[in-house]
Amino acid sequence: MGNLVEYQDWNDEEFKEDKKRAEKEKQGKYLRYGEDGKLRVRFLPPRVGEPRFLEVYEHFYKSDDDKWVKYVCPEKSGDRDCTDCARARKLFATGSEVDKKRAKDFVAKKKIYVNVIDRDDEIFGPKILELKASQKARLFKIRDIKGNFTDPGPRGYDITLTKSGKGFSTEYDAFDNDRSELGDEGWIARQADLREMTTVPTDEELEKMGVPLFEPDTDDEAEAEELYQ
Repeated sequence: MGNLVEYQDWNDEEFKEDKKRAEKEKQGKYLRYGEDGKLRVRFLPPRVGEPRFLEVYEHFYKSDDDKWVKYVCPEKSGDRDCTDCARARKLFATGSEVDKKRAKDFVAKKKIYVNVIDRDDEIFGPKILELKASQKARLFKIRDIKGNFTDPGPRGYDITLTKSGKGFSTEYDAFDNDRSELGDEGWIARQADLREMTTVPTDEELEKMGVPLFEPDTDDEAEAEELYQ
């Protein structure tokens, strides 16, 4: 033992940080909340011609064979009929509470995506973050009062995003931090083109996902459309 080479310990605090980083690596290009429900991020200014906040409608539900299905809605984010929107309208039209509950699974939900830098792990570079509508509204108020938080220079500032509660009681918020520079301005060039997230799948791709292709056949389609909206 006397000739043992010096080595580093792996204490609980280091292990906790390494585990947290490993989880973020698994997330790939997306950034998600950790156990503490907090993210300190820097919103990246978009490249010319690209959206600051990308809004898109997506379907996301568990199919009858217990598989998760997620895709951009062809009807609300495209220019053609959507089979799951039609299925939702058909279920709403029956008037059954059970069917109405199931119909909500098939309704396309609006998603908001942004490019950010995770200040806790800048090493991973630009990430895509899903923003909630309440957070976007809060950010607009912050922008109105304090100025452009996406400015890469000293006038810009980080934003702390929070998530608390569970299920339907989950609450999201946003808070400003002191002014600071972005840092590596190369991040602006390396951020994702969010417009790629609006690609609508073809009918063939939908079939591979297990999405049934059918036409609505309810006589109460107008009423169903009103309920669906």
